[in-house]
Amino acid sequence: MTNGDIASKLDLTDGALPAVPGIAALFLVKFDHRKGYVLAWHKALDGVQVEDAVEFKSLPSGLHNIQQDLVYFVQDQYAGISAYINRPDETSERNASMLAVGVLVLLEHGRIGKGWLHAEGLESLSRQCMDSPSDNGPLEQYWDEHRLDDSYEVDVHTPRSPEASTDSLNISKTRDSNTNGYQGHRSMSTTSVGIVGSHAFTPHHPAARLMETLQLFGPLLFPLYRAALLRKRILLISEAPIELACNIVYNLSILASFPRSLSDYVNAPRSARRSSQPLFNVGVHDIPKLADMKGWIACTTDDVLASKPELFDVVVFLPGMNAKQASRKKYPKILLSSPELLKTFPKHGARGTQRDAIRYQTLMRRLKKFPASTITNPEPTQIPMPPEGPAEDAASVLSSSTIELRKEVVESPSWGQVAYTSLLWWASAGARRDGLSEEEQDEQDQDEQLLGAEGDEDLTKEVAMIGYFRRLTGVMVSVVSQLVGRTDDDEDEDDEPLEDGSDDQQPLRAEADDDEVVEVTPEDMSSMALDVWSDSDKTFVEEFVQLYWQREAKVRGGRVECCGVRIL
Repeated sequence: MTNGDIASKLDLTDGALPAVPGIAALFLVKFDHRKGYVLAWHKALDGVQVEDAVEFKSLPSGLHNIQQDLVYFVQDQYAGISAYINRPDETSERNASMLAVGVLVLLEHGRIGKGWLHAEGLESLSRQCMDSPSDNGPLEQYWDEHRLDDSYEVDVHTPRSPEASTDSLNISKTRDSNTNGYQGHRSMSTTSVGIVGSHAFTPHHPAARLMETLQLFGPLLFPLYRAALLRKRILLISEAPIELACNIVYNLSILASFPRSLSDYVNAPRSARRSSQPLFNVGVHDIPKLADMKGWIACTTDDVLASKPELFDVVVFLPGMNAKQASRKKYPKILLSSPELLKTFPKHGARGTQRDAIRYQTLMRRLKKFPASTITNPEPTQIPMPPEGPAEDAASVLSSSTIELRKEVVESPSWGQVAYTSLLWWASAGARRDGLSEEEQDEQDQDEQLLGAEGDEDLTKEVAMIGYFRRLTGVMVSVVSQLVGRTDDDEDEDDEPLEDGSDDQQPLRAEADDDEVVEVTPEDMSSMALDVWSDSDKTFVEEFVQLYWQREAKVRGGRVECCGVRIL
């Protein structure tokens, strides 16, 4: 593998904090026991809506049960961030005072406008406003220091997409001139993620919680990644505090983003190639907007939204804070939208495949060998999950001692897979390396190649993890693009006119027949790092080909044959 085919940058600092982005609005929201949340003070540029908007977005329901939180949201073409604080107050009817101080920044600075760079300042302001309720001086000073220049033109009609963001991992590309427009599987998979400066995240950077996101979801992160890659509408249901859920929204949008470098290898409208829109915190007031939008990822503490399956394609129930005291780890529950959700709550949700189980084991083991990114002035973050235990047991969910827990997050192997694995074991006289079958070892080797080179000083755990998902997306695009090209080439050969000139009146076909079915074999599935035995992965490939190439795919899964005759 060579480095440099695809280079991307995470917003890491070299030790000194970067300049915070200019703000289009600054606001203070207080809770009134009679009126609810009230916009107590604000300053904004002309044309920026603050009233009747930020009061609801910056203070999700359930915050009265916690002392502080950091909330991200999207308002038109702006990203919002608010710092919430709750203190005991005997003079208040609820024996508590609650307020939030927030800003709006332009989305052109990133998925959340690099709003996390304001987090510490907003937390300080919220404490000052709580200590001195009648003193707006600190707010005025912060506005004067960070407001956008008056000459800046606010275009309220042109929201920015994540691809236009400076934190969306900018991509450069290379093309193999010998592949007739379709880059080869190996060349596209040789990607690397580089960073500039030392391995330090700015405080509250969501990507600093990538490893915690992986540990929280375990093998379930991969079906969620594939759903986001298909631009499904994904809603996370969370208890307060919601900062962790907002971080997950950000990280999922990063992992499932569609690099610009891959655009030439697909045949789909630009809307299909656009990465899912991260909306962060949403509420009941956002229902009309959610109903009209496609391809988004959001989180909410309003669980009433889960009772409206027409709004989303996938709903994820995150574990509550009491999960930290659970005797065994609780995983998120992922459910597909269905009218049946209004009647019954399924016992089991979507699960990872057997291939995902191997993938998770490999990632957890190999990522330990990369250094962790440091955080400038780190602060503790509440993560609703018990400790993973000793390093060597990080993937213990997949061990035989936790078979019942494994059933919650990993699909059971099909009879065909069991029979196939048994035949391989018999053919190899039971020889295994590290307890893995030959097929499992090949999958593990494939994942290690996708993860990148060990010992690269420019790679941290977080950057290596992002690089893995970027390469995984590239590999799937590469394999399918070659299949589409091969299908079209075969059709072109069939349509060539006869040499005797009898078909001179028949025109040559100008382009491939978009109705031609793309055949996907088990070997192709394996090359895409997918599970050849999983029905869910076969469905994913069909939708993937339809979304990005506008073609129908016929996927053949795993099968057991003897002397050329199919048995299972």
